[in-house]
Amino acid sequence: MAPDEIHLRIEHLTDLDKLELIKVLAPGSVRFEQQRPPDGRLGELDTITAIVTITLATINTAGFALAIWLSRGGRQGSIHDQVEVVTEQGSYKRTLNIKGSSHDELQPEVIKFLHSAFPGTAQTPSPPKPPASADKDE
Repeated sequence: MAPDEIHLRIEHLTDLDKLELIKVLAPGSVRFEQQRPPDGRLGELDTITAIVTITLATINTAGFALAIWLSRGGRQGSIHDQVEVVTEQGSYKRTLNIKGSSHDELQPEVIKFLHSAFPGTAQTPSPPKPPASADKDE
């Protein structure tokens, strides 16, 4: 991973989410992991995780594309989801809490969120470090 690059991990996606992300994001900027229950076991349906690669050079384009995706379908109104941000220094979970119904309303908030995910940039402070006693996500 390059120092000016982050990976957003967006979990619990549907097949439709996957197709929509492929349409709006630049080729090569997103890949998917699919988890299935072990053979013969009952469990959750297949879950899809998108891993979106974003650099400082592509942050505005990625923010625009993610705003379009977030404003589609049943996501209008309020978006409250947790994404994992993976940087060269490690990973952390951050809540994405955005209100708006169109990509024009969402775009500034998404880009602001993406800038805040880049540690050490002049635009925003580094993400807060969790306290040593904090419970870890499973």
